Amino acid sequence: MKLASIKLKSSGQLTVAAVVKGGYLDLHAASAGELPAKMIEFLEAGPAAMARARKLAGAASGPVLAEEQVELLSPVPKPGKIMHTSCNFSAHLKELTTWQAPEWQSHNWGEFHFEHPTGFLEAPSSVVGHNARVEVPHFTKQLDYEIEVGIIIGREAFRVRKEEALDYVAGLTIFNDLSARDIQAREHANKVILLGKSFNGSCPLGPHLVTLDEIGDPDELKM
Repeated sequence: MKLASIKLKSSGQLTVAAVVKGGYLDLHAASAGELPAKMIEFLEAGPAAMARARKLAGAASGPVLAEEQVELLSPVPKPGKIMHTSCNFSAHLKELTTWQAPEWQSHNWGEFHFEHPTGFLEAPSSVVGHNARVEVPHFTKQLDYEIEVGIIIGREAFRVRKEEALDYVAGLTIFNDLSARDIQAREHANKVILLGKSFNGSCPLGPHLVTLDEIGDPDELKM
């Protein structure tokens, strides 16, 4: 199942929708208000809400909106917490260690990055929706972007066993990770990351939250 946060162009109302053949099914309306109209509240409603949405999407009964009738927002507008991992695989580590700026070369790019999660937090205000216009920050001369996979955590998690990790995943999305590399390098020299990675529009998310059943075998995601 694919989910989206949308704005109805006719009324400006925000709602959660399922992607169905021919458009978007307004889940809040189709459930007679039983399912929340905000994605965070929908996810907090847990497996029962997800099962109800899946049933409604399968039947496609209710107001199906054409693409031109809606504005696609970020799948999770203003998420409560955005956590980025800094170094995920060997090729990425190799790329990082070849950057010539002294601020980068002063880092100890060792095995710690694989022994312990490292990364940074990003401000919720940095998130924008699909096809949103992104303004280049006035303070950077080296804007960079990377395509990333976003993992949407569906319920509260703390000290979760690796074997159970996917039980906490609501779905996946894609996004562009925009970086002001010159500012980021200077911030790294002072052991912080702020404006280099967290300016408005630095995290444009793709259109849909894709649940794991849509992807196929979850075991293929384990690395």
